[in-house]
Amino acid sequence: MAGRVRRRPPVAGRRAGGSQGLCVDLGAEIGSPVWWRGLATLAAMIGTLLHVAPGPEALVPPRPAPAAPRSAPPRIAPAPAPAARLRLIVSAETALPALLMAAGVAPVEAARAAALLAPAQAGLARPAPLTLSLGAARPGGGRALALAELRPSLALRLRVRPQAGSLVLESRRLALQSGALRLSLPIGRSLYHAARDAGVPLPALADYLRAIAQHVAIEALRPEDRCEMVLAYVRAADGVGAPGRLLAAGLEHDGERLRLARWTDADGTENWFDAQGRGPARAGLAWPVAGQLSSGFGMRLHPILGYSRMHQGVDLAAPAGTPVVAAEDGQVGFAGWHGGHGNYVQIRHDPALVSGYGHLSRILVRPGERVRQGMLIGYVGSTGLSTGPHLHFELFRDGVAIDPRTAPLTRTVRLGAAALPAFRAAFARLATLPVSAPGGANG
Repeated sequence: MAGRVRRRPPVAGRRAGGSQGLCVDLGAEIGSPVWWRGLATLAAMIGTLLHVAPGPEALVPPRPAPAAPRSAPPRIAPAPAPAARLRLIVSAETALPALLMAAGVAPVEAARAAALLAPAQAGLARPAPLTLSLGAARPGGGRALALAELRPSLALRLRVRPQAGSLVLESRRLALQSGALRLSLPIGRSLYHAARDAGVPLPALADYLRAIAQHVAIEALRPEDRCEMVLAYVRAADGVGAPGRLLAAGLEHDGERLRLARWTDADGTENWFDAQGRGPARAGLAWPVAGQLSSGFGMRLHPILGYSRMHQGVDLAAPAGTPVVAAEDGQVGFAGWHGGHGNYVQIRHDPALVSGYGHLSRILVRPGERVRQGMLIGYVGSTGLSTGPHLHFELFRDGVAIDPRTAPLTRTVRLGAAALPAFRAAFARLATLPVSAPGGANG
């Protein structure tokens, strides 16, 4: 229509009522006041952003500040090796330096210690214990020797120890105290193991078996049985002890209790006796001469006297000079001329049993002498009232003549009346000792 003014569309961003918007479109109304105002606003915003934003270097991770130089950590010395204690056995033939080095002793100290102990080692009559204590490791190998102790005997103690950078030898004599040790042991798996575990020496164990075997068969022992031993015991002043010989032996077997004690007569004869003084059963008497029986025991017509009389023995015909031996252990009570017996020897075997040997051509023993069964005491002869060479052999029990041919095959050895009180006192003392703990014999 002519003369009509064409209206422009409203500018983006304008609000109804003519108010300005917050966001300006710079692509519209280029050059208009609104456009320039929008451009100025944008420039201001970019400038502000550039002013407050961090620079490019802020986008690079910061280098860590150089650490302050650290001091070296303190050097910790290695802990010393724990001390070691060893027990060795040495004899006169032992190569001691090699043994010490094998045990861990440093070579130089092993050689020095062996040299200090060499004189004592050379004098050892039997193996002896050597105890070692080892210290810290040595730079050249092995460990320091803190102590070496050799016991050649209970009464002598030798010690090698460090002093002023070297090793020195110390020698000390020790007082000894004697006593007795009583053990009560269950037999368990075997008597041998029970005794050895308790420290009983082998000779004492052998004595125990011999003593008990006279009364009980060893193979009949049972695990539940108990054996009892009283051992001689010697203790040194430093407390080290050693068991010795067996003094008493006991056994609880099959509900019965057996107790025996060793006893030595004044003449040196030794046996095992019970509390009543009864010893072991002995084998029968030995026949005193190799001869033929020519006259028996009992009433007979005497070939020289011509009348009947009691013949209190037997006659054994044998050539003159035939050896005559003792029928049993005993002590000679008489040796000399004895009337019709001629040269005569009488031997007492125990308080009840006596034997006699007559018509000897020569006597080889003296009164009071101890003899053993089978020991030569004289020779066959024909002295006294005799018609030819022979041995008159007789036996008396409790003073009554008995026929030697009917004498028992075994007899029980008994202590004499003179020795019995002392034996019983010793027996009671051993039987009432306190029982030591298992292993007490180990010292």
